[in-house]
Amino acid sequence: MAKYAAYGSELQMGDSDYLPVFATVAQLKTINGPDKTPDVEDVTTHDSPSTGPDNVPYEEVIKTIMRTGEVSADVVWDPDDATHTAIQTAIDERGPRLFQIIEASGHTSEFHAFVMGATFERDVAGALTGSITLKQTGAPVEFWTPAP
Repeated sequence: MAKYAAYGSELQMGDSDYLPVFATVAQLKTINGPDKTPDVEDVTTHDSPSTGPDNVPYEEVIKTIMRTGEVSADVVWDPDDATHTAIQTAIDERGPRLFQIIEASGHTSEFHAFVMGATFERDVAGALTGSITLKQTGAPVEFWTPAP
């Protein structure tokens, strides 16, 4: 089984849905997500099969809606960087933006998301850093592009 380094991964934000031009968000330290988790609904009935010890009934469930998670990224913040300014502007937008996470392996996850927040840390003994939070909406598109 192959193993891949995370170094070189990118978070990109598109400028539109139609023929988007993507800009790589600068100076990222970590990228987490996107995650997904299914909701389940209990469908256990009085005549559900009992397969447990001592004839104890076990619950039966079905998957319903797939819940999209959040994408978060830690960043060394630059208030003069165009991509950092665009993230802050997108917080005020009502609609989602198109994003991509591109891994060094060539795997890409493309998804729509709302920019939910940009927080900052100003530690006296540290760099100006921050965190970006995105909330995915809809299903992602996954594809591979061979690495150069």
